[in-house]
Amino acid sequence: MLKSRILILTVVALSAWGLGTAMTTTTAQAAKWHAGTPKVLRGTYAMHKKDANGQKPNLKFTTTKLTLQLNPPTAADHLSKVSYRKINAHTYYLKGHYLSSGILYVKASYSPLAQQKRLKIQEGFLDGQHIKWSPKHAMGWFYQN
Repeated sequence: MLKSRILILTVVALSAWGLGTAMTTTTAQAAKWHAGTPKVLRGTYAMHKKDANGQKPNLKFTTTKLTLQLNPPTAADHLSKVSYRKINAHTYYLKGHYLSSGILYVKASYSPLAQQKRLKIQEGFLDGQHIKWSPKHAMGWFYQN
């Protein structure tokens, strides 16, 4: 009887400890900014349509920067010292240094289920403590090469 009582108390104590541990563990820190660009976005993307200037822009994600390239080639815009924060399964916020104007924010939403991975880009800036985003579909869809 004493052995069964000790066994029951041990099982209850271990169950309570296990339940407490399971409830206090944390998942990936979505609110944390990570250095570099997300691996899932790295590569080159092209827009199928011409923009208002008659050019087809390209986006290139490397490990530390985001580059907007235009066809025909002109001066490329760079977002350097990039860091990112995962918002949900297919959306990332990126921030980086843009020329001398300071920090620029980019919202990248991608669709992995399409035949080609496609990416929607929105630009934003910090207004107080909140990010103000450009109008929806401001830059259009880019498709991975």
